[in-house]
Amino acid sequence: MNIKYIGCFLILSFCFQSTFGNVWKSKNFKFKETTFSFGTFKQSVNVSHEFKFKSISKSKIVIVRASSGCGCTIVDYSQEPLLYGEWGHVKVTYNGKGKDKGYFQKFVNIQTNKEIIRLEINGTMI
Repeated sequence: MNIKYIGCFLILSFCFQSTFGNVWKSKNFKFKETTFSFGTFKQSVNVSHEFKFKSISKSKIVIVRASSGCGCTIVDYSQEPLLYGEWGHVKVTYNGKGKDKGYFQKFVNIQTNKEIIRLEINGTMI
C-alpha cells in the first residue's frame, strides 16, 4: 500500500517539475545554473555562490533590483547595463547565524527591465 503512495508521489513530483520547472527560464539571459546547493556546512560559516549569466537579448538588459524573502540572504549583482553576449553575475550569500539548523531552501527574485527571474539556493546547516 505504501509503495503505491510513494509511486504516486514520484509521478506527481515529476509532472509538477516538468510543468512548472521552466517557469523561471529566462528569455533574455542564459544562466549556467539557476539552482545551487551548498551541501552541508557549519552554522558559523557564511556561504556564498555566484550565479553567472550571459545576455542573449537584442537590447540592453538592466537588473533593476534583486530581493530575497529573508534577511539571512544577501544579494549582490551586476549593476551595469548588459548588451548581447556580455556576462553578468548575481552573488547570493546565506548567513545562518541565529537560524534553525537543518535543511533550508531560499529564493532570490531578480527583476530586470524585461522580466523576473527566480534563483534558488539550498543546503543543510549543522
